[in-house]
Formats: sequence, structure tokens, C-alpha cells
Amino acid sequence: MARTSFAVTGAATDTQVIAAPGAGKVLKILRLEFTVSAAATVSFSDGNDAVGTRIIYGDFAANGGVIERAEGPPAARSYVAVLTPNTALKVTNSAGNVKGVVEYDVLGG
Repeated sequence: MARTSFAVTGAATDTQVIAAPGAGKVLKILRLEFTVSAAATVSFSDGNDAVGTRIIYGDFAANGGVIERAEGPPAARSYVAVLTPNTALKVTNSAGNVKGVVEYDVLGG
């Protein structure tokens, strides 16, 4: 398991949170938590933000946020998200600052 923290200052589009892991490798998100400093629309996505790539998407009040965790034992784990091979986890936010922590596995390759 790897862990990274992130901070995005101001409105941003398709800002990389975790880099693409390389050919044939997949990011599996174990925990994703974040807060916003101002009311904002936020999306975390499998690559660039689009309707079909969103993992988390919604409107959040100032100082609001989300904590999502994987469920179950490793052999039967239900991940928060399993990204497309060799794709980065990205965030888009309409205003304010977004900060948080992601725990993940890199599998394959």
C-alpha cells in the first residue's frame, strides 16, 4: 500500500493526484479523503474529468468533504475505485482549495 497527500490551491481542472503507474499497471484506491475550503463542485476521476470517468462527484459546502474506504478482506476487497490501466487519478474543483490523502495499491505489469 502506498499513501500520498495532496493540495490543490484555487479552482483547477484535471490536476494529477496520483501519476499514471505505467504500462499494464492499475491504481486501486483503498481510501480517498478530502476537504474543501470554500463551496465547490469537486470531481475525482479516472483520468481527465468527464461523465464516464468520475469516481466522486458533487457539490460540497465550505469545509465539507468525503471519506471513502475499501471494504472487506484483501482476497474479497471492494475498492473505492479501480482505474483504467496506466491512468492517473485526477481532481477538478470549481473554487477554493482541496486537500486530502489517498491510499492505494499498484497492481499488474
